[in-house]
Amino acid sequence: MVPVFTRMLTPTDYGAQDILVQLAIFIAFLINLELYNGVGRIFYEKETLREKRSLVSTGLMTTLIINSLVILMITFFGKHIYDLFFDTGEYLTAFKLAMVWASISSIYTYLLVIMRYMKKPRIYLLFVGVQLIIRLVVSIILVAVVKLNVQGVILGHIACELASILMFGVYLRKYLTVAFERHDSRKILSFSLPLVPAVLIISFEKPLMRYLVAHYLPISDLGLFSAAFQIAALLGIMQYGLRLAWYPHLFEIVDKKDFNKEIQGIFSIVLDSIACLAFLLIFNSSLVMRLLTAPAYYAGRGMIGVLVVKFVIDIVRQIVGCGPAITKQTKYNMIFEFIGTAASLIFFLLLHKQIGIYGLVAAMLGGALIKFAGGWGLTTKLTAIRFDVGRPILIIIALLIVSILYAMYEPSILLSLLGSAFVMFLFMIRHGSRMLNYLKQSHLAKLLAVRS
Repeated sequence: MVPVFTRMLTPTDYGAQDILVQLAIFIAFLINLELYNGVGRIFYEKETLREKRSLVSTGLMTTLIINSLVILMITFFGKHIYDLFFDTGEYLTAFKLAMVWASISSIYTYLLVIMRYMKKPRIYLLFVGVQLIIRLVVSIILVAVVKLNVQGVILGHIACELASILMFGVYLRKYLTVAFERHDSRKILSFSLPLVPAVLIISFEKPLMRYLVAHYLPISDLGLFSAAFQIAALLGIMQYGLRLAWYPHLFEIVDKKDFNKEIQGIFSIVLDSIACLAFLLIFNSSLVMRLLTAPAYYAGRGMIGVLVVKFVIDIVRQIVGCGPAITKQTKYNMIFEFIGTAASLIFFLLLHKQIGIYGLVAAMLGGALIKFAGGWGLTTKLTAIRFDVGRPILIIIALLIVSILYAMYEPSILLSLLGSAFVMFLFMIRHGSRMLNYLKQSHLAKLLAVRS
């Protein structure tokens, strides 16, 4: 949606919608309270359809009750919340729509997670694909044609999630009824509520950062940051995929004799792959910015590189910080999440006067580095795994140097292409034979399957 929104919205409007989106996501989390994880923990313990229907419906009814209470509170205090972020009434209607969206999103998120327990990936992907198409079409019509601007962005979210609730509800209808079992509700809450503090710290960081930016800097600066962040978040696709696949695979191999060797191999290929992609994105950041945004956003080009480095650190941290998960001592993760978040806030407060919105970028990078160091330290202390952090540190330093140079000077397209080719060449030298062997093995397996 970046190419559409950045061409139809001013940086100020784009910054405003970023604030409203983060607020809505946080309110939706407050409503959900991780209830869907509690339902998931118990779901497979239920043997009959009747028991599963009662469990899922109890979780949904609990979500609806909390939903009503939170929205009631927002009805009384919504204007005060709005005034914390905006000094104009221009976005008040969009704010009210965002709160409606938060209410809808809590129900959508609950049903979305329940859909995963059905283990029907094709149906799941089909529904998500339809949802994205609906959001794309509705948003373009409302923003580009009807000219509703920020309100159109929020209405696009509402339309796609209402459609998804309808699709999920029809598919999950055998698990949904009007039921509330106190026993199930207690079990759901006993599992979910202990998870809330850690997730609350993580979730609260984004709206709090937006509040500080809106308080100390122009909202238009946040619009530039948001556009740059969305471009850097292209690496987030790999981060999301790794998050879904990494821990199930980790728990599957943790008892193997060659566990340490295998995890080191995974670390090596992930580190090199993400470094290659990061260099490519930084080298071509100017071109990508010009392709995806309007001229009003070009001033945010210099933020892309450092944000890319932040994503690299977050991705690598998922692997080097696996120690607490292996030893079932995840309580330590919450400590470093809190320390990293607090450090980010302090860094921003110290830096925003000197470097403006770049202070937010630097603050996010600093917080990510602290969390990375904490995750690596915990893995070293709690397990026998010894990751070579020297190589990721060298890669991070190299990425930062290139990012700063690209922020200061805008190189020619030819130089960017040469840099990209050089990085690809180095990657193929290091991993080309391994990739070729994998492709040969996969092709051989297909031939054997066909012959058999």
